[in-house]
Amino acid sequence: MNNSKVFFSSLLVLCAVAWMGTQSAVAGPHADEAKKHADTALKHGDEMLESGGDMKAFIKHAKATVMHAEEAVKHAEADYKETHNEHVKEFINHTEEGIKHVKEAIRQAEEDYPDEAMHHAKEGMMHLKEGYKHL
Repeated sequence: MNNSKVFFSSLLVLCAVAWMGTQSAVAGPHADEAKKHADTALKHGDEMLESGGDMKAFIKHAKATVMHAEEAVKHAEADYKETHNEHVKEFINHTEEGIKHVKEAIRQAEEDYPDEAMHHAKEGMMHLKEGYKHL
């Protein structure tokens, strides 16, 4: 191969790698805030699941999970408007689905249905964790 073919082949590979890197994570100006709130939502979500039948603690952590997940979505939506990054959109979609389940878990816990509450909490955390993979 002559030098120009090697150069252009290398340049093409470099451009492809650089482009893929921009598509793999939240890259906008609100990324740090989205990640910070998502981290905190997951921390409270894990504490919610580990509450050991204490519905008061379960509800407290579930509400904190929802609050931080909603904040993470707010920041991710601002990024998506600027970047149109599909990973950000996936994060938003999964996180919103997770929020719905955790809100249902809160409702079930407040009505004293701990088994149903735990079911929705687990489902919600599954979505939150799946969304987090896209940050």
